[in-house]
Amino acid sequence: MMESCPRPRKGVQHAKAAEVPLVVAVNKIDLEGADPERVRNELAAIDVIPEEWGGDTQFVNVSAETGEGIEALLEAGEFTSRNSRAKGRYRRPGRGVVIESKLERGRGPVATVLVQNGTLCQGDVIIAGETFGKVRALVNDQGQPIASAGPSSRSRFLGLNGTPDAGETSQYSG
Repeated sequence: MMESCPRPRKGVQHAKAAEVPLVVAVNKIDLEGADPERVRNELAAIDVIPEEWGGDTQFVNVSAETGEGIEALLEAGEFTSRNSRAKGRYRRPGRGVVIESKLERGRGPVATVLVQNGTLCQGDVIIAGETFGKVRALVNDQGQPIASAGPSSRSRFLGLNGTPDAGETSQYSG
């Protein structure tokens, strides 16, 4: 399977490069001749070791046709996602663009940024043009406090040491 179909190998390479955990769905287990153990052996050959063999990869047998194992697959994905965030694996440096900034009485410099990559979070260190600081407060475009802002979202934040010019690139990381 691995020799004739390079997709699993590429997917594994991308996941390892991004340092994200894998959950393997072994599909079509409802078919006669299905051999989930063969799939485990082939993936183990490229260093994807099942948890039941002492590795760190969850394998879930599923049938898209009958629905068997789908609930277990969803639970495995949710569990992996929750535990990965706790370790901070998905946090990557981000980038955005300053839309506007101003000095507000009682608040100091306030900047509005359009997040382009990564996630902007309260507590992140940020550089925008020649200004820098730590995000002390973050609000969405309706003025409601938020903990983080993902790509394509517009957010206002406090914490810079000055007001950057509109159009300046901002970079941040947690």
